[in-house]
Amino acid sequence: MSINKVFLLGRIGKEPELRSTQSGTSVCNFSVATDDGYGDNKKTTWHNVVAWKGTAEFVANRLAKGTRVCVEGKMQYRDWTDSKGNKRNAAEVVAWRVELADAWPDGVDGGREPGPADSESVTEIDAVDDLPF
Repeated sequence: MSINKVFLLGRIGKEPELRSTQSGTSVCNFSVATDDGYGDNKKTTWHNVVAWKGTAEFVANRLAKGTRVCVEGKMQYRDWTDSKGNKRNAAEVVAWRVELADAWPDGVDGGREPGPADSESVTEIDAVDDLPF
C-alpha cells in the first residue's frame, strides 16, 4: 500500500489563474506559501498548486492573493520537452479540496479542526467513482 497525500496551510502567493481545457474542463493554477521556523530562521517555501472543475472555479472566483487557505491533495511530478527540445519538469500539488483558513489561528492551533462555520470548501471529487486511481 502507498499513500500520496499533502496538506498545506498557508497563503495564496499570486492571483489564481483560471482557464479551460480544450474539452471545457476548468483548471486553476496558483501558489501557496508556507513558513517553517521563526525569527531569523524563518524560511518560506512556495508550492505550485493546480485545481480542477468546481474546486478550480471556487479558487478563481472566491480567493485572492494573500488569502489564507488549507489545501488537501496529492503530489504530482510531470516531465515534458519544450518547443526548443529542452527537457523540463515540474512538481505540483493537485488539490482535491481547498478551504478558507482565515478563521484558523496563526501558529499552534491545538489540533483544532475548522468547522462548517469557520470555512467554505468545494470538493472536486463527489463520489468514489470520481477518484483518479
